[in-house]
Amino acid sequence: MVDHAPAMPAAAVAPLREGGVLSVMAVNRHSAPLVAAVRGLGPAAAPAALDRDRADGRTFGTTMALYTAEEIASLPDGLGCPRADRYGIRSVCDHIADDERKHDPAFHADLERLEPAVTDRPAHRHTARLYQLAARRGTAACAPPRPRRGVTGDAGSGQGRVRTRGPSSVTATVCSMWAARLPSVVRSVQPSASVR
Repeated sequence: MVDHAPAMPAAAVAPLREGGVLSVMAVNRHSAPLVAAVRGLGPAAAPAALDRDRADGRTFGTTMALYTAEEIASLPDGLGCPRADRYGIRSVCDHIADDERKHDPAFHADLERLEPAVTDRPAHRHTARLYQLAARRGTAACAPPRPRRGVTGDAGSGQGRVRTRGPSSVTATVCSMWAARLPSVVRSVQPSASVR
């Protein structure tokens, strides 16, 4: 976890070779009001969340600094990783309050189909619980490809598909479909609990 995000991309880019991939994922500050109003069923608390730049992380029991993708997106440019593509991660899953339902295999399968379909659509990436910025080190001509809507993350031979259990596999599916297009990337996505 990084408290001062502007310092983080420089440290991440330093070991990258030409063509290496920079991927930044973070909790989306824009999603905080939705979490309060929709997931928390507390619309009265949502206005206070509009400008909040901190959140309590339940997974690690600590306070996190929140940034928007807009605040971070220009940083890789100045570090030789131009034209970062932006994706929304867990655009729907984290806004569903019924966590038990997410463990139902049919319901979860529907979520796994829906999340990749909306990951690069502007309306959804602005309100997704997490955002991902991805770019290659080098020239703008070698920026990473955008994932196709509806792709499941299967790279043909089965490589690139990340299987986990529970709601975190929605994140893994979206990440793996992007990694499947980049054969040089080590495809390792660790499941994590929802950040609320």
